[in-house]
Amino acid sequence: PDHWADLEGSYCGGSSQSPININTKDVVVKDFEDWKLSGFSLNDENSGQASSITNNGHSLTVNLDGNYHTSGGGLTTGYKAVQFHFHWGSVDTQGSEHTVDDQMYAAEVSIQGLVATEFTPNGIVRYQPKTPARRLFC
Repeated sequence: PDHWADLEGSYCGGSSQSPININTKDVVVKDFEDWKLSGFSLNDENSGQASSITNNGHSLTVNLDGNYHTSGGGLTTGYKAVQFHFHWGSVDTQGSEHTVDDQMYAAEVSIQGLVATEFTPNGIVRYQPKTPARRLFC
């Protein structure tokens, strides 16, 4: 692990890798359109299709098999949501992977996605294997 950043093709040596601490005094507030989730409502045609749910004692992972998408909120494109997971700790003051002003939160939700890169004539979408994440603190 100490030398992973030295490996060819590695992207883990930068200054923007996870986990991060958000310093609120340095935050620049911007107006973005609303962040949208689709496919997650009980009324949506493809909802309720979780392929697997795993609880390992400190996180719960839901792998999604269906048309779940996220967009807006400053994202430059739409993403297919393929997984979300919750992290938590043994006490209410820890559990989140990321921090705000060096403070951990009881839990954190992360939604992982794939970027839509190509739409074919018959409507099939091809996805690039990138996994941008959205994080929510609880």
